[in-house]
Formats: sequence, structure tokens, C-alpha cells
Amino acid sequence: MEDSGCCYNYTKWICGGLLLALTWVMWNIAKRIIDMNMLRPTVERKKRIREEGFKALGRKYGNINTNTENIHKLSDQQLIQDLQNRKLTATQVLEAFISKALQVHEKTNCIIEFIPEAHKWAKELDDRSDIKGPLHGIPISIKDNCDIFGLDSTLGLAKKCFNPKTEHSVIVKVLLDLGAVPFCKTNVPQTLLSYGCTNPIFGTTTNFLNPTLTPGGSSGGEAALISGGGSILGIGSDIGGSVRIPCHFSGIYGVKTTKDRLSPTGFTPSLPNVIGMAGVPGIMSKNIDLLILCTKLLLEENRQHHYDHLALPIPWNNKPFEEKRKLRIGYYTSLPYFPVRK
Repeated sequence: MEDSGCCYNYTKWICGGLLLALTWVMWNIAKRIIDMNMLRPTVERKKRIREEGFKALGRKYGNINTNTENIHKLSDQQLIQDLQNRKLTATQVLEAFISKALQVHEKTNCIIEFIPEAHKWAKELDDRSDIKGPLHGIPISIKDNCDIFGLDSTLGLAKKCFNPKTEHSVIVKVLLDLGAVPFCKTNVPQTLLSYGCTNPIFGTTTNFLNPTLTPGGSSGGEAALISGGGSILGIGSDIGGSVRIPCHFSGIYGVKTTKDRLSPTGFTPSLPNVIGMAGVPGIMSKNIDLLILCTKLLLEENRQHHYDHLALPIPWNNKPFEEKRKLRIGYYTSLPYFPVRK
């Protein structure tokens, strides 16, 4: 009799536990469905505003004219020189790159939105009596999670839509000080934690070189835009390959700096407060010399330290670029995720 009583109690506990677990599962499913239904209008509104913005810009800058073509034929070094010498205005260059970026976006779906303040920044440069800095008038594209005042950093998440940032990231502040003109934000995979580049708000970004392939992630929008010539310089971010993999997939250059070499302040993280997984800003370009120049300018003269006292005040070291000794490069062919040969 005592054994049957114990079995009865155990059965009650097991059934009670199963019922509790089932209730928890059903509650979470119901909550998720409710959240999805509540967020769906937000996503649709974001999509509508984005498409309307692209159409308006397309009507204004959709056709590439002779002046635009001539600007895009310039080497990066010549473009910098012509801006420094005032042969070109910042506004002319900005509009030329908006026009080209729209073409690349139409092919790859790489841009989230254009930055409304870009025209104002370009005009301020043109109105100056002097040159603001070594990147005077150079348009720069910015990855979605790099904060810009007044714009969202969504990470492809609906709950982050219409939640504009109240301050520029440190990197954007320094670029503006150098005279650069951030002009668009680029697409990412949802939560950033992917080697692809797709999310339910802005859709899938494809590889400019082959539209059947991914540009990589998570800085995939940057890679596609730069690969297609819609930007000559971009800011990404990297934890486990998010700059390096898209650059590899898209045929461009990129650098992931050591932690805290470039300030991460103002980058919206996918895993906040996680110790041991530190994302860092990265720089991307088709031109290795421009990549080096941008890295050097960001690190020189403690420019970041004015805005972030935790930024390491380590000066730029030019010695590796002056040595004649050839670099020894190691590589491997056995990584199953990304084989370099069949």
C-alpha cells in the first residue's frame, strides 16, 4: 500500500511538472505570436519609408551623367587630390556616389538608408574657406550597427526600428573631423551573428560579383557596395570574421584591428555585456593604400581619445611599411566552412 502511495505521488509530481512545462512553452509561443503581430506594422512602415526614400533619390540621381562618370573614373588618390585642390566640390562627389550607390543597391540590395545630413555636411565643406582635413569631401559608407545621430541601428531587429540614436559613434565623429562625409548605412544579417546577409526588415543582400552568392556577413552590405564601386571606403565591425569574411567573398580589402585600437563606443552590439567576445570596428576598401591611410588617420594624434578616454593612445607605427623585407604569409586549405579549393 505504501509503494502504491509513493507511485501515486511521483505520478502527480511528474504530471504537474509536465503540465507546468507545457504551460510555459505555450505561453512563450503565444507571446511570440503576439509580439510578431505587434511588430509587423512597424516592419511594414519601415519598409515603406525606405522604398519611398529610394524612389525619391532615384528620380533625382538615378541617371549617371558625364560629370558623374568622370568622377568615378578617377583613382582614389586623384579624387582626394582634386577635393583638396578644390577642383571638385564635396557636393559634386557626394551626388556622384549617391548615383552609383543607387545602381549597386538595385543589383544587390545593400543599402538600408541614405543619411539625410550628408548633403548638409558636404555643403558646409564647400562653404569653408579652408580644407577641413585629409579626407575632405570623401564619401564613406557606414554599417548598420555604427551609430549615427537621428538614425536607427537596427541589427535587422524590428524592435529596434524607429529608435533613433542620440549621438554619433566615436568613429563617425573622428571621420567628420577629418572632413569625410558619411552618406549611407548598409545592410546586415539579423543580430549580426551570421556569415550571410539577410534580415526580415531589409531583405537579402547579394554578392555584387555573383548575385547567386552571398557577400558574406555580417558587414555584407558594406562589402557589396564597395565591391560594386558605390563607396570607396566603409566602416564595418568584426568579432569572428564579420569584416574579413565579406572582404574575402567580395574581392576587397579589410582590416580588423586589435581590441580597443579603434574605439567601439557608439557601435550597437548584438551581445551586450558578454565578456570575452569583443566586437571591434573595421575598415573596408577596394584600395589597400586608402585602407592604410584611413587607419593611420584614425590612429594619429590621439584623435579618438578626444571622444573616448578608453581609446588606446598608441601612435601609428610606419616601420612595417618602410621595411624591404618580404612578409611571410601562412595559409591553410582545410577549413571545411570555406574551402579555398575543391
